[in-house]
Amino acid sequence: MLPAYPQSGPADPGAMSAFIDGVIMPGLEKYNVPGAVFVFVKNGRIFYKKGYGLADLERKIPFDPDLTVVRVASNSKLVTATAVMQLVERGKLSLDSDVNAYLKEVKIPGTFPVPITLTNLLTHTAGFDERNLDTATLDEQKIIPLAEFMKRAIPERVMEPGTVTSYSNMGFSLAGYIVELVAGEPFHAYARTHILKPLGMDSSDFLPRPELLARMAVPYLYRDGRHEVLPLEHEYGYPAATLMTTGSDMARFMIAHLQQGRYGAAEILKPGSANSMHRREFSNHPALPGIGLGFIESEYRGERMIEHGGWVAGFKTLTALLPERNAGFFISYNIEYTGPGSRHYILAKDVQKAIIDRYYATDAKSVTTSPIDGSLTKRLEGGYRTNRISRKDLTKFGVFMADLTIRALDDGSITLGKDRYLPSGSLLFRKEDGSEMLGFREDASGRITHLFLGSVPILAFDRLAWYQTSAFHAVLIGFSSIVFFAAFVASIAVGIWRGRRGIPAELPVRWAWRVIGVVSFFNVFMLAATILLLLNSIHISFSWTLPAGLVELLALGVLSTALSAGFVILTAYLWLKGIGGFFDRAFAGAVCVAMAAFTWFMHYWNLLGFRLG
Repeated sequence: MLPAYPQSGPADPGAMSAFIDGVIMPGLEKYNVPGAVFVFVKNGRIFYKKGYGLADLERKIPFDPDLTVVRVASNSKLVTATAVMQLVERGKLSLDSDVNAYLKEVKIPGTFPVPITLTNLLTHTAGFDERNLDTATLDEQKIIPLAEFMKRAIPERVMEPGTVTSYSNMGFSLAGYIVELVAGEPFHAYARTHILKPLGMDSSDFLPRPELLARMAVPYLYRDGRHEVLPLEHEYGYPAATLMTTGSDMARFMIAHLQQGRYGAAEILKPGSANSMHRREFSNHPALPGIGLGFIESEYRGERMIEHGGWVAGFKTLTALLPERNAGFFISYNIEYTGPGSRHYILAKDVQKAIIDRYYATDAKSVTTSPIDGSLTKRLEGGYRTNRISRKDLTKFGVFMADLTIRALDDGSITLGKDRYLPSGSLLFRKEDGSEMLGFREDASGRITHLFLGSVPILAFDRLAWYQTSAFHAVLIGFSSIVFFAAFVASIAVGIWRGRRGIPAELPVRWAWRVIGVVSFFNVFMLAATILLLLNSIHISFSWTLPAGLVELLALGVLSTALSAGFVILTAYLWLKGIGGFFDRAFAGAVCVAMAAFTWFMHYWNLLGFRLG
């Protein structure tokens, strides 16, 4: 028997239509989104559904919740987690066993004494390094079997399992692979037979079926004031990201989870399994939202939700359930942007907040303060960086200048950016307006090790040493750039000045100035070109290709580093032999310092050499 739910929320589909129209339609224009699909479910049925804008700008095809196919990206993980739980119910899998017990040709290395379990995979606590490169293809003919991908793609373990969250596509790809091994059939076939078909999700599949591709919304990139059509990418680790579906099909999946695993006569999960997926399984801080077995907790104005977002090239999706209200919604739209991803989910979050504000919000939690020792807030000061980064390849550079910086105020409060947070418990702070919470973790010696954001339970932010912070590296690269620019100009000016005045210079000095000019030009050009290239790239495209020209820039960096090493030797020779004037030697010394700083910067951010995974 299903539990009784409070009768709240929208009561009239017509009124909801007018309300949602007033949120989504302005959002499409504001955020340059071609179109969207929205579905709201309540009490076991579709309460409201509608398509907005265009699925295809050229052919003027409107979005249709029944017909338009969208790619829901990481919402696929909810289906994968459901598949795992089905096999747990049947006794074929255990959430707490070492996953190596189910693996055959692939084995997880024993980097830590604690093994990785399925619970770790489903809660993003396995501790894997991030892998971005060579995880997808644009050529459907080059799609490789999941087993082959897993053999070559298991990332390094860099965190002890079960200690902090670090969102991992690879973790869910591995979970899907385990389903495949245990079930004895390809994962996509298992999902279709045991989840999609029983729910009547006939317009859904993990494979790019031609019939679905023919109805798929066109994925667009908005750049330089216009919409460009994006190619369709095919992820090798597809259980984590490739589900294609419609708004109406996703409504069936949402209803099944809200009905504790049942949709009509179909039962895809037992109530206990559904509840296990929905309740909090892990949290980085006990007072902050956490993560279930696939679902991610969020909280807004006192309302608890379990949800999942999805981001694939040209599509953004959010599935959000309110279990205590027996309601939920799904929104997906066809847009991509260049540069940082801050705008990608903004329309979905606008819709989510609007729904809670209008239909469900309780009074916002009051901001309570707790007495706190000022020495504690001083210990919190410093830089913190997301732990979802690749420590091995050049995509690490994507988080440069993305550190979170905490400052302590004299009254015991702290600031993050321009926002002030008040103490609200042990290592816990609440934003002045109550909209966000921060938590911290300390080790046994009292050293602060992590920062946690209440709104981002899928990540932890590692405490940085001063020499690891983006601010320090910005100083390094700023100093180097100024010196290189001045050196390049000086190398030309000195050559002209000496030539016109007929002032001779020893051969080593002449070569030193030539190398100064060449290396300075190379480094300034390489840095500027790399930054412009990355800022104008689609971040997610690194999974299938590198931006054109990036490999050539990396080669230039190798050449520049070799010349820099030779120049250091030449400079030492000038000083030891007293060759050239003091200005020549001093300028060469300053350039050596800049070269060392620049080389360290490039090495730290994996831009030195060909670090391609």
